[in-house]
Amino acid sequence: AHANQLDLKSTLGYLSYFNGNIISWNCIKSKVTSASSMESEIYSIMEAAMEINFMKRLVFELLHITAKCTIYTDSKTAENLIRIERYHSRVKHIKIKLQYVREQVNKYILDLKWIESKRMLADILTKFMTTNQFIVLSKLILVDTNEYIQPNTKLRTPAIKSSN
Repeated sequence: AHANQLDLKSTLGYLSYFNGNIISWNCIKSKVTSASSMESEIYSIMEAAMEINFMKRLVFELLHITAKCTIYTDSKTAENLIRIERYHSRVKHIKIKLQYVREQVNKYILDLKWIESKRMLADILTKFMTTNQFIVLSKLILVDTNEYIQPNTKLRTPAIKSSN
């Protein structure tokens, strides 16, 4: 992951799907400079978690469906940090964001799963890539990618990625 060379700020991005179709996406420049790629991932996961909560309320209000939601990340470090119950001195500055996501995962409001980087769809929003990589990811984005989700999953955010 690489930060913008001018201001060293990361680009955060995610895609949200409902029944295999993209319903929203976001690609934003981080408001803060991250000290590590793991920190950028935590910011990105938190942004996606807030979007998921909004979408869950909207889907319930319109369709009276309670959706199971999954966030996919290609950062094992960020995933592990969210799952452990203690804080390290190195993450004090992101403690609130970390706690928000951790509570969502622990209360089963959302699920957090690791996915290999080559299948991270949000990379198309946040990274420089070859033409071939772009073509592969764009085809995956535009096709119902049920291979990413478990049966009975209604709302998902499969691609959480930040470039640091």
